[in-house]
Amino acid sequence: MKSFKVCSFLVAIIVMMTITSCIPYRKVVTTPVVPEITIMEKVVVLPEPPVTVVKIRENIMFEYDSAVVEESEMDKIEAVDYLLTNYPDTVIVLKGYASSEGPEDYNMDLSKNRALAVKAILVEKGIDEDRIKILGEGITKLFGNLFNLNRRVIILDIK
Repeated sequence: MKSFKVCSFLVAIIVMMTITSCIPYRKVVTTPVVPEITIMEKVVVLPEPPVTVVKIRENIMFEYDSAVVEESEMDKIEAVDYLLTNYPDTVIVLKGYASSEGPEDYNMDLSKNRALAVKAILVEKGIDEDRIKILGEGITKLFGNLFNLNRRVIILDIK
């Protein structure tokens, strides 16, 4: 009986070894979980530098009830063209005015048309129109009753 137990035990071991040798060997591999990385950009918004008005460059004068630039005023526009060509970062503001004669809304349109007339000449000379801002001031900020001095476009340059 003892030999039967030993034999049974040996047979059981042999059967186990045979069964396990038939099963393919599997190695369990675990891959580490990589955390998802999010890259965030940091956007820095710089404040715009302050705008400073440098000085009045020129006064372009106009005839009564006219938005036509006279030939006698062209040398002033040439000087502004020279400035804008040689200083490409400069932006100018053209402020048109009108005398107090006539209706206020008409004079407002006339002042804008005067500024536009000067701008058109500068753009025709090759200056980028984005560098030229216009304002129609109408009959605001007049030189008293000096009608001829109120019919003007002043040119301000901004850095």
